[in-house]
Amino acid sequence: WDYIENLGKSQQSPFKPRPWQVHNHCLALHENQGMAGTKDSQWKHYQRLMKQFGQDEFHFMPETFILPEERKDFLKLLQTRPQAWIIKPVIGKRALGVQIVTSKQDLPSARDKNRYVLQRYITNPLLIHGRKFHLRLYMVISNLSPLRVLLHQEGLVLFAAHNYSSSPSSFKNLTVHLTNAAVADRNDMQHQKNGWLLSELWDHLDKTLGSEKLDQIKKRIEDAFVKLAMASQLRGGGFEERLSGTCFDFFGVDVLIDDQ
Repeated sequence: WDYIENLGKSQQSPFKPRPWQVHNHCLALHENQGMAGTKDSQWKHYQRLMKQFGQDEFHFMPETFILPEERKDFLKLLQTRPQAWIIKPVIGKRALGVQIVTSKQDLPSARDKNRYVLQRYITNPLLIHGRKFHLRLYMVISNLSPLRVLLHQEGLVLFAAHNYSSSPSSFKNLTVHLTNAAVADRNDMQHQKNGWLLSELWDHLDKTLGSEKLDQIKKRIEDAFVKLAMASQLRGGGFEERLSGTCFDFFGVDVLIDDQ
């Protein structure tokens, strides 16, 4: 055969396409916890590159712990450095199961065997009209060797339903802190305008921050996207050999910009 299409939830394949055979996924990005895997596997790839190239090059993901295996390490840190953390199931969507935690009592039970990521909560997000937001950007990997990463020029900007507050008393109010549209839906706030196009955000930041600062933000985002792809490529010494144009993958990636 020359072409196969995989439409299932799992991209695991019982066979390996030959170099000329066209597949609608790059299997190396999905198998063995590649970059298209779960949140915990993405952190492990990121850690590997951070150790290899240093924190000066890899400093765009917040400090992270994986539960349950790193629970003791996290609690030890929490005792010496109390601060806010955000906890998420390693596999999830629509912000289900996401919470902000500040103490041991906020964590899942030690008997809970489900897997979670705990990330240092960014308490100084850049705000638009007082509201927190994140970017949903779209990336295509169109070639593995050489690696070719394409970032779409348009994207989405999703806002929290309520104005942001860094006060600990607000941490239970997810409509302040989570920017997923599903949170507004679950709280009957669909009437609010909770989204822009990326081009609208760029126009706004050009006016409020200036073109030089905006260019810096764009370059750092592009740099982070390339390094995300590298994290999967280097996990096992490189990608499988593929002829140019015989596989591709499409990813949605969320980006949070802080006020620095």
